[in-house]
Amino acid sequence: MRDDNQVTVTGTISGRDDNGHYWLKDSTGRIRVDIDDDDHYLIEKGVRIIGEVDRDDGYSEINVDRVFILK
Repeated sequence: MRDDNQVTVTGTISGRDDNGHYWLKDSTGRIRVDIDDDDHYLIEKGVRIIGEVDRDDGYSEINVDRVFILK
């Protein structure tokens, strides 16, 4: 993924890291996602996220604009 690309990803929120970012897991692996929402209710939920790729710190993550919880 290239920096600043707009992406839509579907997967499961598998947990949080020490900095408060979530981990999104899908069939290709996992990626750190930055969701402004601090609630833990997203963990273990299936979601579709829309956001922008951020590679500023040498790691790829997605800065999330929208989260849709899947049933």
